[in-house]
Amino acid sequence: MNELKLLICSDIHGNYEKLKKLINCYFTKVNFDYLIILGDLYYSGARNIPPQNYSPKQCVELLNSFSDKIICVKGNCEAEVDQMVSNFKIKPYVKRKFLNKVFFFEHGHKEYYKKQIDNLDYIFFGHSHIKRFEKINNAYIINPGSVGLPKDNSASFCVVRLTNDDVDIKLVDL
Repeated sequence: MNELKLLICSDIHGNYEKLKKLINCYFTKVNFDYLIILGDLYYSGARNIPPQNYSPKQCVELLNSFSDKIICVKGNCEAEVDQMVSNFKIKPYVKRKFLNKVFFFEHGHKEYYKKQIDNLDYIFFGHSHIKRFEKINNAYIINPGSVGLPKDNSASFCVVRLTNDDVDIKLVDL
């Protein structure tokens, strides 16, 4: 039986302490296959007060240390320099098949998924900083909330475990 483990997070916004906790307590201990980041990695943006442990440079260094396991999409706070300092690609969106299920990852501010929702099984996006899990048509739509600047006062992420015949998805508070 094949098993694939995904850790999906969004909206880190340069919060190094929360990112370090996510990596040390979850990603490396559980030995996830991929860390999927749904945008807004390093900067807090002009509308947000930077988080208490704001350190974009340390976030870059930590993420680059295991860049071969990262799938990342571009958020509304990403700039050209973010791709220049990151040792992994930052794409507008990613559509990927995992164990016969079609996954779509984006930040959410452009809503790329809406043009192809009928051909997707799972849609993940961030942007709102609020957890969401619902089914629309035949697709599950999941927002893992925010690691760095949660609007519901609960830093969170998502864990996905796939086997040949099952998909288990959990929203987890950090």
